[in-house]
Amino acid sequence: MQGFAKTWRQLCSICRIIHDTAMSETLVTREAQAQAQVLTSPAPFGLIACTTASGCDNLTAVSWWTSLSNRPPMLAVSLSQHSFSRDCIKQNREFTLSVVDQSLAQAALQCGKYSGRTVDKVKKFQIEMTQSMLVKPGFVSKSRVSFECRVIKDMQTGDHTLFVAEILQIHTDLSCCALYAVNGYRSLAPVEFPDV
Repeated sequence: MQGFAKTWRQLCSICRIIHDTAMSETLVTREAQAQAQVLTSPAPFGLIACTTASGCDNLTAVSWWTSLSNRPPMLAVSLSQHSFSRDCIKQNREFTLSVVDQSLAQAALQCGKYSGRTVDKVKKFQIEMTQSMLVKPGFVSKSRVSFECRVIKDMQTGDHTLFVAEILQIHTDLSCCALYAVNGYRSLAPVEFPDV
């Protein structure tokens, strides 16, 4: 019986190694991933505001975000390892997420094309900000909904960092029409949903 147990443990160990190796290798090409992003759009679009070392608000475009929990209220955002905003959030542990109005579509799309390392996007694209109540970064004034968030955990997920955050405050303006990333991330537009 001991021989069987030892053989079984060795077999399980080999299976774990094979499983781990198989899980770390992917057959998904960049082209397939890009196509999948187009096929799964529209995706809710927002602008993240974070505080730079000089104390200014920096904006970045994001559609990789999701709600995580109702109680306590939590959400998550995923930012590239190379993102200036990722570095700011990692340092300061707080941000705002604003689901911006359709009137900001062009400015918001441009926020994803420039780096906050070299461009003050709030000034360049003339985006009006409102002072937050509980976190240092402001939020975009013309937004259907804005969340003030404090990071409680972050983790590297391949070439991105996932930030898990507690929602401290929510601001809403139902007169604003939310934007969605459509056709992958090629454009931003409001989406009309049928009445239920």
